[in-house]
This record gives sequence, C-alpha cells and structure tokens, in this order.
Amino acid sequence: MKDKDLSKLVERARKYDSEAFGLLYERFVSKVYGYIYYRIGNRVEAEDLTAQTFLKALDAINRFDGQKASFLTWLIRIANNLTIDYFRLKGRRVEVPLEQATGNCGFCDTEEIALTNIVSERVMALTSRLTGEQRQVMILKFNLHFTNGEIAKVMDKTEGSVKSLQHRALSKIKKVLKEEDGLL
Repeated sequence: MKDKDLSKLVERARKYDSEAFGLLYERFVSKVYGYIYYRIGNRVEAEDLTAQTFLKALDAINRFDGQKASFLTWLIRIANNLTIDYFRLKGRRVEVPLEQATGNCGFCDTEEIALTNIVSERVMALTSRLTGEQRQVMILKFNLHFTNGEIAKVMDKTEGSVKSLQHRALSKIKKVLKEEDGLL
C-alpha cells in the first residue's frame, strides 16, 4: 500500500469510518501481535495487548501525526507502552526464547507463520543471550524491518543509542559464533 493510500485510510478512520480502521487493522495486526508476542511470550496476553493497542489507536487516531512517524511506528510505540505497563503490573520481566515465539496465532497469515518457523535453532539460541534492549532492537530491525530512526522513536532513544545497541548485539552474536566454532 502506498503512503498516499495509507494517509487516505487514516483520514477516513479519523472520521470514524469503521471500514477504514478495519483495513488499517488488517494491514498491521500481525506485525503488532508479533512484536508484543516476542516481548512477552504469552499468546493469550499478546492477543489481549494487541487488541488494547488497536483500541488505544482508535481512541487516539486524531493525535496521530504522519509527519513525526509512520502509522506502524505509532502503533508499535503504543504496543511498546502497553508492554511496559504489562511488565510493571506483573512486577516481573520475562525474556522469551525465540523457539517459543514461532507458533501460530489468530492474527498471523500462513505465509508469515511459515517464514517465522524457518528460523533456525542456532539463531534462537544466539538471540536468547542478548539483553532485553538488544533483543528489542533486533526484533524491530530484522523482524519488522524498521529503520534506526523508527526504532529510536519506539524505544525513546537516540539513533546513536539504537546503532550502539545493534552493534553490541551483533558483536555478541559474532563472538558466540566464534566461540562455538572454536575460533577463539
């Protein structure tokens, strides 16, 4: 969908056009769900938080500013805030092994499920060794294909911080790979 078409859909949704908001939902729900699920590792709770994300988005759609962020970035920022609240309410922090995050969900289409299931066990083991912020950067960068600027907006960090987190994550993965291959 072109940016112009997306802008028109957002404008229609701002006028309480439920069909337009439904189309926005269909376009972005699997990405929002995937992001939340990778963060919390619980399908039911991820579905609930995804629904809450879209309810908050519908309620706040008049505050969306396409000049500041893409619609997906805005949705992920809402999802991120809900995820932070989720962990605060739970009083704990959960790190999700990627092998648990490759299952089916009610929001995902079969092509996305198949692509997700292709992830190798070795990559899963490597990413489980990252910090929470490093993993978040990797999810946004390589799963959702966000730019560093978009990641910075979601995480409320500078682009430099995002680059640093990504660099440290990739360096850590590289080091682990060398150790496993007996090169260090």
